[in-house]
Amino acid sequence: MLPPPRFLLSAALALYLSASAAALAQVRPDDDLARRALTAAEIGQPIPPLRADHPLQGWIGHARLNRDIGTVTPAQAQDFLDRHRGQAVAATFRAAWLAELAKRKDWVTFRAAWVPGTGTATLACHELEARLRT
Repeated sequence: MLPPPRFLLSAALALYLSASAAALAQVRPDDDLARRALTAAEIGQPIPPLRADHPLQGWIGHARLNRDIGTVTPAQAQDFLDRHRGQAVAATFRAAWLAELAKRKDWVTFRAAWVPGTGTATLACHELEARLRT
C-alpha cells in the first residue's frame, strides 16, 4: 500500500528544506510561498504564483493531480510524466496513477504507463493482470 499522498508531499518538502546546513542558513524568500502553494494544491484552493523553476513546482502539480486522481485523464497524466521524466515526483505520481488505472480496470492505459520496477508488489501483480487482459 502506498503511503498517504500528504505524507509523501510533506516528506518532499522536508527533504527540500533540509538539504544541507547551508540551505537552512540561507532561507529563500519564496520558501514560505512554496509551502503555501503546496498546501493549497493539496486541499483544492487557489495556488499562489510561484516561480516556474522553483524546485517544488513538480510536487505542487503532483498534489493537484493526486487530489483529483479519480478524474485525471490519460493525457493529463502522460503530460505530467513527460514534463517530470527522471524525477522522483514522476515516479511517485506514476505509482499513484497505476493504482488508479488498476482500480478503473483500464488495462490498456495501465500497460502504456507501466515502467518495470514501478511501485509495489501489488502494482506488479496488476501489471500481470493487465498483460492477461490485453
